[in-house]
Amino acid sequence: LDPTETTDETTVTQPVDAPVTMGQTGKLRIAYTVNRSGILYITDPSQLPDYPELAGYDETYFQEHGLLLVTETVTSGSTNVEIQSIVVENGVATVTLDHKLPTGLGTADMATWLLWVEVDAGLDLTWVLSNPALRPDTENNQRY
Repeated sequence: LDPTETTDETTVTQPVDAPVTMGQTGKLRIAYTVNRSGILYITDPSQLPDYPELAGYDETYFQEHGLLLVTETVTSGSTNVEIQSIVVENGVATVTLDHKLPTGLGTADMATWLLWVEVDAGLDLTWVLSNPALRPDTENNQRY
């Protein structure tokens, strides 16, 4: 089907993939309770978890921007976790993480990180985390 093909009744428009522009990023180590790996696209400040580091994201910010939150549990607090890329294909935004291990000896403590990146508002996409370090302990793993 051509994206602008006209049928007898209506014009059908298919979504066109667009790049996701990544803005400022942030990271916070949060309490480890269970293995968590999740992603959430935030469009309103009422959806934000209660962390002081996110308090600056208010109604004004969300008028023109969105915020992508990622939780990621790793087997060592020494592992540096960052959002590497966001690739959109067929309406699915795939977020890839970068897990950098320390060059020397690392710690053996479990750690959960809350990562965020500023993105555009109005991104009607399905969000997927491509490479979590660990399998989540629960099906409902997007609790922040």
